[in-house]
Amino acid sequence: MKKQLRNLIPQTLSACVLASAATSQAFLDDSSFYIVVPTIGYHMTDEIDTVEKAVKDMKKEGVAGAKADFDDDVIYGISFGFQFNGNMALELAYNYTKFDYKLKANQAIFSNGKNELKSELEHHYIHVDALYYFNDIYQNNFSFYIPVGLGYAKYEPDKGKGGVEDTEINFGVGAQWMFSEHVGVRGDIRGLYGFSQENFDAIAQVGLMIRWGMPMPMNV
Repeated sequence: MKKQLRNLIPQTLSACVLASAATSQAFLDDSSFYIVVPTIGYHMTDEIDTVEKAVKDMKKEGVAGAKADFDDDVIYGISFGFQFNGNMALELAYNYTKFDYKLKANQAIFSNGKNELKSELEHHYIHVDALYYFNDIYQNNFSFYIPVGLGYAKYEPDKGKGGVEDTEINFGVGAQWMFSEHVGVRGDIRGLYGFSQENFDAIAQVGLMIRWGMPMPMNV
């Protein structure tokens, strides 16, 4: 009996190792890597809480007509992704936007001797996104997808020190079109919400996709 057990243990371990290797190989056979670079688009915002607080402070001090005007601006980015299978992917992305805005009042209260002060605010956003494709991207050159992500954001003023940090969630809908097995384009529209800044923005962007490690030929 003991001899049988001694023989059974290595056989069981070998079977587990082989099963694990087969599962891992099957997983890797259905996966690929990609990069989306560059991404470029438009970042639309109507308010940023950090600037709005400055306006509120001006109003508390009795400044008449205090307000802030924001200009939408270009957004740039890059994404690195891992495609688990034909329908699911996970990616790490970075986006950058520089907003122009103006603080205004009915009287000349700013250091430049005017009733308005122009300034800039940089927005850095590092996020991890999950993407779901409606069509198997290994079998179809075109597919719609849904991105949902969470990440770290920082607003940095061009004048003065410091900045404001935030946690931001993004979600939306997009489409991907592959010219070949390895090269294509994709574009999406996303909502962007910051929990501490309490601002809701919209982003429209498009990017060049380069994919490698395709598990099977694509029907293009």
